Order: sequence, then C-alpha cells, then structure tokens
Amino acid sequence: MVRILIVEDQKIMQKYFEYIILQNPEFKLVDTVSDAREAVKICNYSVIDLVLMDVQTFHNHDGLTAGKTIKEEHPGTKILVVTSLIDPKVLERAKTGCADSLWYKDHGEDEICDVIIRTLNGEHVFPDVTPNVELNWITSGEISPRQLEMLRLYICGMSYSEIAKKMNCSTSGVRWNFQEMITKAGYNCKEDLIAAALESKSEHPFAKAILNKMGSETYPVAEDFETLPGRGVSGIVDGVRCYGGNGRLMEELGVKVPVMPELANQGKTPLHFANEKGDYLGTVAAADVLKADSQAAVQAMTKMGLDVVMLTGDNEATAKAIARKAGIAHVISDVLPTDKAGAVGKLQAEGHRVLMVGDGINDAPALVSADVGMAIGAGTDIAIESADVVLMTGSLAAVSGAVELSKATIRNIRQNLFWAFFYNTLGIPLAAGVLFLPLGLKLSPMFGAAAMSLSSVFVVTNALRLRLFKPKTSPSVVEAPKHEEIKTKEDTIMKTVIKVNGMMCGHCKAHVETACKGVPGVTDAVVDLDAKNVTVTGDADVAALKKAITDAGYEVVE
Repeated sequence: MVRILIVEDQKIMQKYFEYIILQNPEFKLVDTVSDAREAVKICNYSVIDLVLMDVQTFHNHDGLTAGKTIKEEHPGTKILVVTSLIDPKVLERAKTGCADSLWYKDHGEDEICDVIIRTLNGEHVFPDVTPNVELNWITSGEISPRQLEMLRLYICGMSYSEIAKKMNCSTSGVRWNFQEMITKAGYNCKEDLIAAALESKSEHPFAKAILNKMGSETYPVAEDFETLPGRGVSGIVDGVRCYGGNGRLMEELGVKVPVMPELANQGKTPLHFANEKGDYLGTVAAADVLKADSQAAVQAMTKMGLDVVMLTGDNEATAKAIARKAGIAHVISDVLPTDKAGAVGKLQAEGHRVLMVGDGINDAPALVSADVGMAIGAGTDIAIESADVVLMTGSLAAVSGAVELSKATIRNIRQNLFWAFFYNTLGIPLAAGVLFLPLGLKLSPMFGAAAMSLSSVFVVTNALRLRLFKPKTSPSVVEAPKHEEIKTKEDTIMKTVIKVNGMMCGHCKAHVETACKGVPGVTDAVVDLDAKNVTVTGDADVAALKKAITDAGYEVVE
C-alpha cells in the first residue's frame, strides 16, 4: 500500500483530495492536516510514501519550505505540491529541491491522479510554461485568471475575507496571491479614500461597513498594512503612514479628536483616522445592527436561568447602549482581544460555569477557556476550530435551542440509567434464583433473554425520542425560493435557484457554472458550494438548466 499524507487548509479541497486518494485501492490515506509544519512532524514518526501538499497552508506556513525539509530528512518520501497560484516564482522554487512535482489544483481529477502515479514512479512532473493572461492594461505571465478575478473583487472594495468567501478559498491564500500582484495594479491614490484604503485590508466587521458605504470606488492601496489588536489598523497611503482606530489608539499617537458623546449614546462606535504627522483626518461612526431575533433570543436565555453577559472591546457608553437594545443587563466593555480569555477566567473564578459564544479570530482564546465554547457557523475558521459546539445558523436563537437540546439529552440519559438500574436490580436476582428456595420458582432462560431484549428496546426507543426534539426558541428557517424575480427600472430579472448534489470543489463549481451558462437565455450562473446550489440569472427554461447540470455529471435535487 502506498501511504499518502494530504496537507491542505481548505476543507472543500481536503474532501476533494481525500476522494481522489480513496478511489485507488493501492493508496492508503494516512492523515489529512491543514498545516505544513504538522506534515513535517508526521513524516518524522511515520513512514510516508507521498505528501500531497498545498503551497500555502494554515497559519501562512509555506508548503515548499516544508517540502524541502521533508526531502532532506526523508529522501524516500515523494513531495507533490499542488497550487492554484500560476506564478513562475512558485514553480522555480519547487524545482530547486522543494518538491518532486508540482501541478495545478484546477486541472482536474484525472490529471492529478496521473501526476500522483508518475511522481511515485520517480518522475519529476512540472508544467512546461506558465500561461500568459491579459486584463486590459495588465499583461503578465505572473498573473493568473484566478488572481485577476481577485484583483477585480479587490478593486470593487472587497476585503480579503470577502474575496476568499466569494472565490471559495482561504483568506491566507488570498493574501499570498496579493503579495505578487499589489505592485502591478497601478492604483492612483485619493486622499479622500484613506479610510477605504486602510479598511480594505482589515477583516473587522466595521471595515466591511465602511467599504459598503463607500460603494464601488477604486481605492488606493494601503502598503505595509498592520493590524493593531484592540486599537485599529495602520498602513502607508500615498507615501504617508496613516492610522485608523479607536480613541485609545489616537491617545497613543497624541492626536486630539473631537469629543462626540452623542455617538456612543446612540450605540455607535467612532473610528478615528489620522496620519503620522499627528493630523486628525476625520471620524467614521459605525453601529452594530441588532438582528431581528436577538432581543427575543436574549429573553429566552434569561427565562432559562442563564445570566447573559456582553463581552466587547467597545467603550462603555457604546456597549451599554447596544446592551439596552438587546435586553442584556451585564456588560464587560473595553476588553482587548488578548484579555477576553482572562475575562472568562475571572467569571469562572467567581464560581460561574461559562458558555462563551463568539465568531471572530479574537474570540478563539475565550472559546477555548470557557467551560463550553460555542461558535457561530458563519464565523471565522479559527473560531469554529476552537469551539466545542458549532451553530449551523447565524441566529442567537440557536444558542438557547442548543442549551435546551443539551438539557433534554441529559434528562434522557438519566431516564435510561434509572430504568437500567431499576430493571437490573429486579431482574438479576430473579435470574440468579432468589425465589427458588422459598417459593420453588425459577426464571426460564428464554424468558430472561426476552426480558433483556425488552430492556434494550426500551432504552434505545427512549433515546430515539431526541430525534423528535424541537427547541422552543429554534430560529426560523426560510427556504430559498425556486424562482425569484427582481424588478429594476429597466426590466425584470429572473433568478432561478437549483439544488445540486455532487459538487465538492472549485473544479466542480466551474463545471456547473459553465454548463448553465451554455443554456440559451442565461446571462450569469453562480454556484454556492456551501449551500449546494446554483443561482442562474436569465429567462432560461428550467428543464433545460436541469438537463445541462445532469449532463455535466451532477445530480439535481427536485
């Protein structure tokens, strides 16, 4: 058996490569990890015949560097690097001893299988040339179609995390691509868009709010971008270092900002902007908009006996204003990201059992420290990996629902334990013949076997009742319409949403989109791999769309 290790940080691509490996009976999948450094450790204590490794892995760890280390320490291990980066520099590094072969992810299952076999047979498989692509005023062999799409989205104001979500890849992968592209784009600086230049690199929700408000302008590029945890961001815009952040950051810089208590009282967080010269540039106020069910969810948790506490980095006035709207009585404000775990520990020291709910990178340590960490399904990968429980919806109502389910499960376990102890307390003495001497009664083995089976059936049936459990505070689920009409001034746009099974990766996504776009009347087709559907824009016949998807090798869910 050929022992293969997969190193890939994108969950969808992990499943894709696992599928490829498991199709061959001669291959044995040893493990799947997301970090290249972890791959080095595994190769040190386990015999690995081939490492199938991405260029950019979790925590930005370089697959090529890890590949070189593995080849030096374990010459018998083959290294096949896979990437979506059509970059000559990556190819050159791979050929200098970092890998035995390199191939592109998007070139299809058959090609990857062929490259795996050839690499195991001792061949060095590398692409002959890096394709040249053109985008109007940019022509470069170092920019791939995928990179160009990232560039288009970036120019439209999307942050790295938004680009990653839209293109179904990791945020670290987007950063990697932009390292080679930023200087080639030729942006022109606009002083009035300094805020957008800074926030376009930030993954904070407030940054997204600013960019949405700015619209589709072309932003200047903030070079040497830096995140200042708990304070803001910094970057060089048009040759001048600029800052954007809270009052704490402005105080550190010695920048005087106007006092605006009315913003905090309205639940708005002021984000101040300044440059390295100490000039105050302006303030943007952003507010957290409560979801429609947040107040009801907090009330539900309170009725269940839970003490709801808001843990936030916002200033006290802003935090209290938001808490009042949500119906939260206790607020811990002005908490730095690094101090959230400490705040949880303080509550635990006071004798509380803490359930922490979070969705951001800054919440990860607190999620780990809490008695129970609960991540919002729409949150960051780090938060999800750190949590004990992952909610599949973004609704806070799911929190109380999860607590209800846990209590119902405990009740069910206790019921089954009581029944088991009670039943066996009576049954075992009878089976042992306790009534034989005084009454001459003995238990038939057949009757005993039937009685034991009855006990098992009772316990299992009682446990299965949990399948019927419906929390009182479960979030409402609205099914996407099959046909959605959006009226504009010019015309009526028809959008058709079709459920599709069998899509696992970007390759599948491209196949389905291409198949749909080939149907007459289709103006656009966008696949959502997470939702397992394709949204088609245009007046195409639905039956024709379904046939095109089926002919492409995928299953349409009716």
